Amino acid sequence: MKPGLAAAALILCLTAASGCAAGSQTPAAPPAESAAVSAASQPGEEAHSPLEENYADAAALSVSDSGFAPQVSCQDRLLLTEDPPANGLEETVYRFYLYNVTSRFDEQQALTGPEESFALAVRNEQTAWESGRYIQEYRIHDLSTLTAQEVEKASGFAKEDLLEQIDRFGWEEYAVVRVDLSWKYNEAALLAGPQLGDGRYQRYYLLARTSETEPFCICQVYWEDFLPA
Repeated sequence: MKPGLAAAALILCLTAASGCAAGSQTPAAPPAESAAVSAASQPGEEAHSPLEENYADAAALSVSDSGFAPQVSCQDRLLLTEDPPANGLEETVYRFYLYNVTSRFDEQQALTGPEESFALAVRNEQTAWESGRYIQEYRIHDLSTLTAQEVEKASGFAKEDLLEQIDRFGWEEYAVVRVDLSWKYNEAALLAGPQLGDGRYQRYYLLARTSETEPFCICQVYWEDFLPA
């Protein structure tokens, strides 16, 4: 499935409004990311592909000091995270789900990039939540940042999309974060017949930025076929 269509089916249903409590205190929004080092070729080395040249160094992007809550609840919604973020890229993806479950829609939207199909899908999920149809529980089993070498093994359509976005938006750095997660819908959403039912899935989030002084934004999401089996 093409990434634009995948984005419209996946994005997260958003939550109850203010007054939400967490199993531990809900982390505050992180400060702007510190500068990362691109995996660019050095003089005298063999030239890398554009995908390798623009790939961010996740180790240079630390997690913020604002804390991490393995369990966050808001009215009848729940976010459970079994694998804490190991770097700032994974933290951004974690916060994408956190803001979803705590219905901080403006903050969730602020994490998205200029790719309109993805941003629109996020807005559509807010509309679904407002109508009473939403995912009631997310469980993040694993967060991991792919290496540039793993991205080079991605399926053809995914690499074409990545290269097109790097060129169109002028991304100076990008990375892909893999999320292994499960979700459960509320009764109203199940009655509406979601495209994908309750279950466990793999998602791949493209994060990118145009300057080392800017935070990474989430630009696109890919499904299981991002990496061939």
